[in-house]
Amino acid sequence: MIITKRDFSQYKVLFDPEDLGIVQQQSPWHLTGGMVARNMPDKSKLLLGRLLMDTPDDKICDYLNGDFLDNRKCNLKNTNKLSSLWTRKKPFKKHARTAGIKWNAYTWQVKFWDRELKDWHYIGSTPKLKDAQRMLREFKKKNRPKVIGAV
Repeated sequence: MIITKRDFSQYKVLFDPEDLGIVQQQSPWHLTGGMVARNMPDKSKLLLGRLLMDTPDDKICDYLNGDFLDNRKCNLKNTNKLSSLWTRKKPFKKHARTAGIKWNAYTWQVKFWDRELKDWHYIGSTPKLKDAQRMLREFKKKNRPKVIGAV
């Protein structure tokens, strides 16, 4: 199933073939907060994952791979809030121990502080720390007279 948002961006929603009748019967579906939902007559929202898993009110529907558009039953699990994958302790924070390099969710961002302009300048991003360090080192070597110090 393809969902089109108001800005005409399209998202592919996955679900099992045997659930096609349930999905078509409950349409129209839309995205709300990144999740597939349907507005109900009582102004509440029915989430597709909860419908397909027949989740009771005291439980939540957990998306095992973290993709809210993947509503296949192998990706869904009824659980309580305490044991949900999304309420568990988050992984440790990554540190580069190099001034000007910072981990930002999925990539290492390389920036430097220009003391004259008093502003950060974005150099680039990369998934590997060694590449980020190389990127900063090459930038400093190339712009040595301009760069007073990276922070």
